[in-house]
Amino acid sequence: MGQLEAECELRGYASTGLAQLGADETSGTTQVRLANGAAVPTFNLVWERLRDGPLVVRARPDGVPVPNIAALRGFLAAITRAVRSHRRLRQHRRAYLVIKGRSWSGDLWLSSELCLGPPSKPASYLNDPQVIVVDAMVEGIGSRGVTDEFQRLVRELLIFLDVVLGTHAVEQRDERVWTYEVENGRYTSFELRPSAYYEPELYPQIPIAGTRPAMPIHNVARPGIEGTLDLAQMQARSAPQDAASLWQQMQSLPEALRRQFLEAGNAYRNAQSFWPEQRTAYASFLVVSCEALKPARSKFDAANIYDVINSLRDQSAAEGFRKLALHPQAIRSNHFHRGRVIAEELAPQFGTRYFEDPTFDELLRALHENCRICLIEWLRRGGNYTLRWLSRARPTCRIRLRKAVAALRGVR
Repeated sequence: MGQLEAECELRGYASTGLAQLGADETSGTTQVRLANGAAVPTFNLVWERLRDGPLVVRARPDGVPVPNIAALRGFLAAITRAVRSHRRLRQHRRAYLVIKGRSWSGDLWLSSELCLGPPSKPASYLNDPQVIVVDAMVEGIGSRGVTDEFQRLVRELLIFLDVVLGTHAVEQRDERVWTYEVENGRYTSFELRPSAYYEPELYPQIPIAGTRPAMPIHNVARPGIEGTLDLAQMQARSAPQDAASLWQQMQSLPEALRRQFLEAGNAYRNAQSFWPEQRTAYASFLVVSCEALKPARSKFDAANIYDVINSLRDQSAAEGFRKLALHPQAIRSNHFHRGRVIAEELAPQFGTRYFEDPTFDELLRALHENCRICLIEWLRRGGNYTLRWLSRARPTCRIRLRKAVAALRGVR
C-alpha cells in the first residue's frame, strides 16, 4: 500500500480511500484519480487481506473519460515491480529539538547522514529554551514513508541523547500560545502568537561536514559517566568521545536486542520527564529502565536491579543500595502496585526545610548514576553479558516449581 501511494506521487495521481480494520481481515477501497477536476479518469481498487494471508486486489477503470485497461494493468505492474525491487526514496528531513541549560555549541555528526547542529540564533539566557537542529538524509517508501522513517529516527535520537549525552530533549511543537506585555505595573497586549523556532531558509539542505565548527568533545572512562562538577565548569555543552560509535552500535544491533535497549531507554526517558515534580515516579522508572536490561530468557525473570548493576558495573555499586535506608526495588513495587509516594510530593512545603531527611536524595543520586552507566555499558557490549546474581542463590528451583505447578493446572 505504501508503494501504491509512492507510485501515485511519482505519476502525479491523487488517491483517496477507506479501510476497515478487523482482527481476522482487513479490507478497503482506494480511488486513484489520474487528473484534477470533478469528472476525471480514475482507477477503482477493492482490496482485502485475511490475517497472515495474501493481499487480493480487484481493480477496474472508471470516470470520464474511462482510461483503457492497458493503463490500469501498467499501473499495477509498476507497483508490483516496486514491491519486488524494494524501491526507496531518499530525501532530506529536518527537526528541531528543545533543551534546557547550556546551548548546543557545534555540529555533532553521529553518522555521515545525521547531524545535530546549533541554531543560527541561540537563546540569550541560560534558562531560556535552547534548540538543536537535526538534519538527516532518510530513505523510505515515498515521501510519506520518508517522513514516517524520520519520525522513528527522531524518537530513537531522543532516547540516545538522554542515555549517552545526559541531555533531556523534546521535539518542538508548533503551537499558538498567549503572549503579553507589562506597562506601568499592569499586564497588557494579550495576543495569541505562534510559538516555535525555525531556521531562515524555507527549503533547507543537509549541511556539509567540516564547514561549521564541531561540537567540543570530552573524554569519559567507561564504565562510567562524566562528573557533574566537571560539566558545570565547562563553558559550552560537549559530547563524550564515543557518542558516534555508540550511535552506530545501537543502529547495528539485532532487532530483538535493539528493541530491548530502546524499551529500557524509553523507561529512562520517562523517568527524566517526571523530574523534579514527581520524584517517586522518577525513581520508579529508573528502576524499570535498569531491570529492562536483564536477559530475555525466562530463567532471568526473577532478576532485579541489583543483579543488573552487579553484572554491568560492579558488586560494590550493587551492594551500596542495600546499605541505604530506602531500597529502590521496594519503592518501584509500592508506587506501581499501590500508588504510594515517599518523596513528600503531596505534602505542603514551608519554605526552608531545616529537618528534611536526605535519605531519598541519596537514593536518587545513586540510582541516576548507576542506571545510566548500566544502559551505556549494555550498549557498549551489544547486549552480550553474563548475569551475575547478587549474593543469593539462583531462583531456578523456584521457577521450575512454578512452571511445574502451571503445567499441572493446565492438565487439569
